[in-house]
Amino acid sequence: MPKKIIFFLLLILITSKGYTQSIETSDFLINEKITSPIAIKDLKSLIKIDSIVKVPDAMDMSTADALVYIGRTYFEYYDSTGLCHINVINFDDKILSVSFGKWQLSRETSVKDILLKFKMSEDHVAPIDLYQDSRKLTYLAIQAKQRGKVYDGSILFIFFKNKLTRIDFWEPS
Repeated sequence: MPKKIIFFLLLILITSKGYTQSIETSDFLINEKITSPIAIKDLKSLIKIDSIVKVPDAMDMSTADALVYIGRTYFEYYDSTGLCHINVINFDDKILSVSFGKWQLSRETSVKDILLKFKMSEDHVAPIDLYQDSRKLTYLAIQAKQRGKVYDGSILFIFFKNKLTRIDFWEPS
């Protein structure tokens, strides 16, 4: 009897690992040309930066030195490396598309598109409240990887009226 239980537990472990979905954070390409991380000088040469601001007090857990805004999208900037790391992508008139691998996302991407891509059910979609955003939003979280290794972060696909409106790169504080 114990051998059957051990076999069953191993089978569950192996099959559940096979269906775990994750995305490499460095695979994202914004507007077909902007990577992350990216040197601030390279970012400036690729797109007009709207502002560089001090990290607000409300984001006291951030270790970044500044936020670099392109429309409503922002990168966290670190003086020590001179690099910008994407934190929030908002689809607007400046950020039109995001791709990873051969898959392209835009504000026309639907909840159903993401569910099909990651072979997930609608049970994974949940409501979300965002600071200073009164819209009724939903989200779907996918495990994040950095340099091929899964870590505690997630990529949140956020939807308004079933269309992709925002992508957040979330890490636990």
